[in-house]
Amino acid sequence: MGYSWEMLKIIFYLILVLAVIYILARYLRNFYLRPKGGANMEIIEQLYLESKASLKLVHIKDKIILIGVTEKNIEVLAEWPESEFSIEQTQNDNNIDFKEKFKEVIAKYRRDDNE
Repeated sequence: MGYSWEMLKIIFYLILVLAVIYILARYLRNFYLRPKGGANMEIIEQLYLESKASLKLVHIKDKIILIGVTEKNIEVLAEWPESEFSIEQTQNDNNIDFKEKFKEVIAKYRRDDNE
């Protein structure tokens, strides 16, 4: 009886510890991995290309800037006035398709082959 009871207590405490670790991991991941914003700068959206490379769409004052971030380099890829993006819609709707919105903005600036 003593051995069985001790095994049940060990299994119970193991499950309890694993549950606490799981809950803390979920909470801390949501807390630390969310893009943070400041008074003058906010990350609107980010797209990971690889484990150490990403594109970030950043709202800085009255501009929208596309930044490429790698392990060794940070580079400004493009810049647009705020009027070309609907920031409120992007902030309120997390399901905005970044690829489609990016294509729309690029299409405005793409030259025709006839020019």
